[in-house]
Amino acid sequence: MWLYLATLVGLYYLLHWYRERQVVSDLRDKYVFITGCDSGFGNLLARQLDLRGLRVLAACLTEKGAEQLRDQTSDRLETVILDVTKTESISAATEWVKERVGDRGLWGLVNNAGISIPLAPNEWLTKQDFMKILDVNLLGLIEVTLSLLPLVRKARGRVVNISSIMGRVSLLGGSYCISKYGVEAFSDSLRYWTGTEPILSVFLLLCFWGRFSRGFNHSQPQRLFLPDASVLLRARNSLGSTFPCSGHWDGPQAYTVGFNYGCPGGGPTVGKCLRQNWT
Repeated sequence: MWLYLATLVGLYYLLHWYRERQVVSDLRDKYVFITGCDSGFGNLLARQLDLRGLRVLAACLTEKGAEQLRDQTSDRLETVILDVTKTESISAATEWVKERVGDRGLWGLVNNAGISIPLAPNEWLTKQDFMKILDVNLLGLIEVTLSLLPLVRKARGRVVNISSIMGRVSLLGGSYCISKYGVEAFSDSLRYWTGTEPILSVFLLLCFWGRFSRGFNHSQPQRLFLPDASVLLRARNSLGSTFPCSGHWDGPQAYTVGFNYGCPGGGPTVGKCLRQNWT
């Protein structure tokens, strides 16, 4: 029995070693465009692909984020400022990408940009609160994809949309789960209508978020759910006596405890998973 188990383990590591040695040819001539590279998984993936020799086109929301990323990478990596909620910003970034890739097309598109706040029970929120997240996580993702898809087709490349387990199970209030359900549906429909071309939707489990320092400021955990007191105060005024007022519910910090006790960081694991799509 032990010999059988040892053989299986040995075969597993042999296959893993073999897979790691398989790389795409001419990586230095291939371009990958990544959104949301100021921090988090986008920043991590941009740096990892740059180390592998790919030509990374990194979209950042702020000039500060772009400058910090350039300082940590080689001259191959280029940055562009992109706000996925603005059509004119997406159009400008698309033209910027076209100028760089030329006839080679785009080997990879990673829709990583996303936000998660405000998160709160649905009846506390307004339509504007819902639209704030949908504009970034879903509508922005769709517009970026449609704008760059012709370049991906030209290179017979791959689209990766960053989703979440919350795109399968709605455990939280607000539009975050709704946006990720939408990402799943859009990815499925895109995969269907583009035939055999690879369109992937990558799940990021909730436990990865708990200790992923690049994405959150753990010195101010209350900002994860309620970026300011306005949502809480508005809910109290609107719901009146029906608003939960026990100590457990009294304050935004009460809604972050589940995240502060998440699983250990999964950043490197996720980065490796994403990196293997193009190398």
